[in-house]
Amino acid sequence: MRIPHDSYILVADGAKMLFFRNQGDAENPNLTVIAAEQQADLYDREIKTDLAGQKPGSPGSGAGFTAGETDFHKQAEDRFAAKKGAFFKPVTPNPFSDLGDNWKSYNQTYDPKGDVSEEQKRRVIEFSKFASTASDSDFAAKIGDYIDLDNFTRYLAITTWLTDLDGILGPGQNYYVYLHPKTQKFLFIPWDQDQPFGQFPRGTQEQRENLSIHKPWTGENRFLERVYKTESFKTAYLTRLAEFNKSIFEPERIHRQADELAGVLRAPIQEESPERLSEFDKAVAGQKLTIVMGPGFQGGTAVTPIKPFVKARAKSVADQLEGRSKGETINPGFGR
Repeated sequence: MRIPHDSYILVADGAKMLFFRNQGDAENPNLTVIAAEQQADLYDREIKTDLAGQKPGSPGSGAGFTAGETDFHKQAEDRFAAKKGAFFKPVTPNPFSDLGDNWKSYNQTYDPKGDVSEEQKRRVIEFSKFASTASDSDFAAKIGDYIDLDNFTRYLAITTWLTDLDGILGPGQNYYVYLHPKTQKFLFIPWDQDQPFGQFPRGTQEQRENLSIHKPWTGENRFLERVYKTESFKTAYLTRLAEFNKSIFEPERIHRQADELAGVLRAPIQEESPERLSEFDKAVAGQKLTIVMGPGFQGGTAVTPIKPFVKARAKSVADQLEGRSKGETINPGFGR
């Protein structure tokens, strides 16, 4: 399995949790533990308080039963699992808006994956109220109390560079939020990355290649507007963009990776149909393609494949970082 640079990996069971970041690259991964928690493996006598109980039967029956002994290790593992933090999968173009004090108003929007505690629910509500109502000075001073800023700057630097408009920058989907059990900070994890590299047809091809690094979201997004005005975030975010533009997103590096993958994928695609193979070969050669979004969408949209996109995008990001360009903003909707 290839693990891209700066990917996050969570490994957990009922007794241990490890959260890794790949500080190497896909070819030479270097997994570094950034969070860990482990429950002690205690003896039964250190966990339980009583022996299995016994209950007499009804008078005259002469029968009774003994209650089965609790699996105390399983019980302890279950309690540990409840301390692991919480995963949410938001679907909203306006994340962390104040929806009131009742969790029922948040549950569908934040779609928790698994059981969440009352404390974890309160943390989402608390952050939403803070993000919506705090003064600009309080927001700038305390945003780092709620969000892991190192994670968030990396996440948004990569999302913006890739012009991934089918996620937090667009309709507000295709990402997870993890509430860390110790720091009580939120971390952002991408998901369903099938249309990055400017493949999601919002705006024109030129607009996607030159998407603004200062206002990359489409439409209104008060949460991101506030975040991008915060100096501590913006400075780190631009630093990450500059770093990534010269490393993981260096065009020749991505060209080599695309060619390597093409060599693996061509044979199975050839088995599908001559039409699919023709489109595949055009993509590998850097020729424009027509994509269809799916059921309900009529016709197709012409897009530039990965190789020419990354060359144009790297230049645009460099120009914006150096102040030679302001980039392009994109309105909501398709093909505009």
